[in-house]
Amino acid sequence: MAQAPRTQESGGWQSAIDWQTFFDDPDKLPVIGYDPLNDQVIVLQSTDTSVTGANTDLFTYDMRTGAWSKVKSAIATYDTDLTNFVINGSSELVIKKSNSATDAFYKWNGAAETTTAFQWTSKAYDFGHPALKKKVYKLLINAKNGAFMDVKIYYDDKSTAAETFSAPLNTGSDFTKNEIIVTSPAAFSYLTVEIVSNGTSNAAFEVNDIGILYRVLRQH
Repeated sequence: MAQAPRTQESGGWQSAIDWQTFFDDPDKLPVIGYDPLNDQVIVLQSTDTSVTGANTDLFTYDMRTGAWSKVKSAIATYDTDLTNFVINGSSELVIKKSNSATDAFYKWNGAAETTTAFQWTSKAYDFGHPALKKKVYKLLINAKNGAFMDVKIYYDDKSTAAETFSAPLNTGSDFTKNEIIVTSPAAFSYLTVEIVSNGTSNAAFEVNDIGILYRVLRQH
């Protein structure tokens, strides 16, 4: 069971972690398991393949970072019903798929993959001043292998990005500080940063840290 393209977020209004939508059908029969090798909790949407749209997606919770990820189409084939998760003698998280033609165990693979559907969304930042307007002037993103990654900034409850920077990240294999300048700063109450692929991203893409240069607009 290979880990597929993921949508990761840690909060914020532009939430990809929507539990109500994820479990919109009581017949989906979700299951939960723990992957000790990657220190992750895995929540599979459904073990019942007769429910339309079921058991292709799952959520993972990283115990080390506290981040939720939505993994889309996590199971390569989903025309068979599934059991609950178990941990085998090698500390691997496994699940059994079975029908009249298939009877096999699959293990969860937490390795990164190339993808055209990567999306990471930050939580919403008000910088400790929820009642005051702010302006952002620069993002500093320390990253590597950033091919085909766009960076977007959303203000307040807008569904359209206020700022879009097409593939601004260095594609080298060493961590590099990428300076992203906002040329026309606009006032906002809170912002959300998004990194999303616009092509086939590198499986080794990593972000070490993100800095935001901003100014609080004081009331007169």
